Amino acid sequence: MNGELSFGQRLWRELLPTLGQALGSLVLAMAILTISRSATIMTRLGITDAGVAQSQESLLGHLRSVIVSPITSNLVLVMFWAIVGLIAYLVCWAFYNFLVEARNEVTLETAYANRGHWRGPWQTLGLKLLCGAGLVMILATLHLTVPQWVSLGETVFSEVTVSSIGLGIVSILGLAANLYLVLAFAQLTFTPWYRVKSFT
Repeated sequence: MNGELSFGQRLWRELLPTLGQALGSLVLAMAILTISRSATIMTRLGITDAGVAQSQESLLGHLRSVIVSPITSNLVLVMFWAIVGLIAYLVCWAFYNFLVEARNEVTLETAYANRGHWRGPWQTLGLKLLCGAGLVMILATLHLTVPQWVSLGETVFSEVTVSSIGLGIVSILGLAANLYLVLAFAQLTFTPWYRVKSFT
């Protein structure tokens, strides 16, 4: 029995969002819509600009004595060098991972005959260019599509009716789908999803 997926099935599996990807896109869409209308939300909650400024001044007054202490400056210095070390470690780890992946690819290319389809360099390059063009097109149209979804859902912040709630849900789903398309085309462009798994 052949359990190998066809090219179309692999493409469909890559385009179909997982539960985590769908939830992440929805949460990010709701966060973008909420941040874009934060002034309206604060006005409806009765929070004025003067109240926000007063709370900021009060918080800074409490934190000022902590910020200027020598312990805090030493802690900031230690945290800075820890972050530099972490970034250096991640760069070295990513480079080592890249080398291991390249070695594994060379081993699969040279040592195994059952390599499947879509291994040719021109096929791969054409597919990557096609997926990359889709990714560039989606990114280029974000400045047009995202404001449309945001403006569609802003009626729910001014008045709560059945139609405004429906438009809010549509705007969240549309923005989430738009954001997921960016992720999906990034995966199609930068991952080897089109290759059949090699059997060893």
